[in-house]
Formats: sequence, structure tokens, C-alpha cells
Amino acid sequence: MRAKTLIESTVDAANKILIIDNLNLNGSLSIVGLVTTESVAIQIPRIADPAVDTDTDWTNFVYDSTTYVLNVNNNRVSLPFRGTYRIVKPASPENAFGIRFE
Repeated sequence: MRAKTLIESTVDAANKILIIDNLNLNGSLSIVGLVTTESVAIQIPRIADPAVDTDTDWTNFVYDSTTYVLNVNNNRVSLPFRGTYRIVKPASPENAFGIRFE
């Protein structure tokens, strides 16, 4: 599997859909750049056909009592299941950063 930039390095907020299938099942998300207080949410759909920018269509991904996020203390995370995920990058006025999947 080739590395893929999901969200380019920016100070702006952004949402991106990631579909994990058999070809990229053991991949991981990572932060590219510097984060200080920001947390990037990793979410799963609440409904069958979610809209990428409709917050009520999504819920945080929690597995085995762990909420999956990217932040200053956890800048790389592997996703353990096939499925559709939404990556929610908040605005970061002090530091530009992006999200990569590899």
C-alpha cells in the first residue's frame, strides 16, 4: 500500500472520509506537522448513508473502551477494522498540520 495524504497541511478545519478495505486493513493514520492542543477525531457512521459534513451522521470511534483520536500524545493510530471512517481535523490557528494514511 502506498502512503496517501488525506488532509493537506493547513490551519483550516477539514473533514475527510477514509474507507478501510482488505487492501489497506493494516494501515495507520498519522499527523504530519505540529499539534499542541488539537485533537483529530476518528468517527464512524451512525446512519447507512452519512454526509461527510453532517456531524449528527457520525459518532466517535470507540473500541475496547478506547476512543480513537490523534493528538500531541498519540500522533499515530492503526485502525483495526474494515469500514468507513470520518477524520475530523479542527482549525489550528497556530500550526498547520495534515493527516496521512499509510
